Amino acid sequence: MKKDHRTNLEKFRIENVPTDQYIQAITAIPRPSHDLFPLVETYNKKGILLIERKNEPAKGMIWPIGGRQQRGYYLRDSLINLVKEECGLKIYDISCLCGEPEDLFWEKDSFGHGKGVHDVCVPYFARTRGNLKLDLNHENPLIITPKEFSNIKDDLHWYVQKYTEKALKIAFD
Repeated sequence: MKKDHRTNLEKFRIENVPTDQYIQAITAIPRPSHDLFPLVETYNKKGILLIERKNEPAKGMIWPIGGRQQRGYYLRDSLINLVKEECGLKIYDISCLCGEPEDLFWEKDSFGHGKGVHDVCVPYFARTRGNLKLDLNHENPLIITPKEFSNIKDDLHWYVQKYTEKALKIAFD
């Protein structure tokens, strides 16, 4: 009988890595990350959800839901968990928006070690179900329609601009 390879992941899951070990790791190697540009229908509006981040490295920026991949989870499973935690939404019809991950280099980091952070990000699109409820690390949800995007796109980080545009094409074409 063939063993399900997913059961082997349990041994890789770590709930809390001590802060000093985590800082040492993120200053030495890139962090695998994922972001979601989801289609939502809320506040009597349909569009791509972006939020304002309250933590570094993208503090104060308009950004998608997402972050680093959870250890011991496949990329999509980690994304599903993270989206549920950060905004309370369930996602489906998930599709990758890129051919290869994007490198994001940040001068700031969440711990103030001064060495910056290197993220290797995979952006996704998905449709959503549920009620939007942001956690404490995110605020000011924006539901971006194609018309609104044309008005704000030049003010967005290149990564957010590129993948919001791709997500809007999938959602509205």
